[in-house]
Amino acid sequence: SSSSSSVGSDFVFAVEGSSGQVTTRAAVDAEVALGYVLEIGCSDGERTGAPAAVVNVTVRDVNDHAARLVQPSADGIVFDIAETANVGDAVFAVTVVDDDRDPIHSNVFLRLAATVLGVPPFRLPPSTNLPFRITQDGNVSVAAQLNYDQVALYNVTVVAGDGLLNGGYSVGFYFYVRVLDRNTNPPVFQTNPQWVSLAEDSVLQGGFTQRVVGTFEAHDPDTGTDNTLTYSLMSCVRYFRGQNRGSCLFDFALQPFTAELTTLSEVNAEATSQFVLVLQVYDQRWLDQLQLTIAVEDVNEYAPHMQAAQAQVQVVEGSPPAIFQVVATDADAAPVLTYSIVSAFALPALYGSNNNSN
Repeated sequence: SSSSSSVGSDFVFAVEGSSGQVTTRAAVDAEVALGYVLEIGCSDGERTGAPAAVVNVTVRDVNDHAARLVQPSADGIVFDIAETANVGDAVFAVTVVDDDRDPIHSNVFLRLAATVLGVPPFRLPPSTNLPFRITQDGNVSVAAQLNYDQVALYNVTVVAGDGLLNGGYSVGFYFYVRVLDRNTNPPVFQTNPQWVSLAEDSVLQGGFTQRVVGTFEAHDPDTGTDNTLTYSLMSCVRYFRGQNRGSCLFDFALQPFTAELTTLSEVNAEATSQFVLVLQVYDQRWLDQLQLTIAVEDVNEYAPHMQAAQAQVQVVEGSPPAIFQVVATDADAAPVLTYSIVSAFALPALYGSNNNSN
């Protein structure tokens, strides 16, 4: 007769005592044991057969593990790279392992994808045409020139596959690559050259008053500190009726951070018909200049003055038109004078003879 026997109740193998059939009590795992050596004996109750049968059991590995991320410790991390980075510069590195024992199953192939595998779409829309590449040892580097103004944040997925030709696993680990702006754009004044008009300071209103000419801002598409602009007044020349009348650099003030231009002295149309200024903006790397022309508008401050308050003119009867002329002057810069007869009366003629008779 025979009976069932085993080596410990927790051993993964057991033999049916009456039939000699060997079965497993639990799942075998190639990552736990490469194989087992079983010595199976037989007894008839009185005597045991010798020698025992030696059975070598090899556990065949199957692809039952997906690749896992070791370094960094988690995905979803943001990595920064300057937009001035050169092709080949390192961005980040990953370490991915597969716990399968068989090299066919544990050999991990890495590639980059522009889609986020298994991540809800509200995180970031997929990026395309990734300017990065990855080596099989997990190093991600720059593959093309970066441009912050075109793409400031990339959505990068490291796809790890093992034994794909044999029905293996593919898993994605997502990361973000943030491109840092490096002041690649110069500031630009919106209109160049630019013309504005400014009324003169009128003596009728008390003379000089500091006034705002305007605000002349530039645009810079860079961000952060690269978008910090500083304004300055580089030159100023005054003109009167086309003639250069010298510098006016101290007649205006330009606020360095707001680009507001104000007057510092009297604007007189009787002495200046226009100012020509050069404004400059600087963003710590690039600069731009604006030529600004300020046309001075004349204000009617003065009354016209007749050159002769009284005049004696003799007119010959029957004279043609325009027999005499009156002239007035006006201290304003561009007066438009109109003459008219305000009042008039005729002197009566005396008729009769003044002859003497004897």
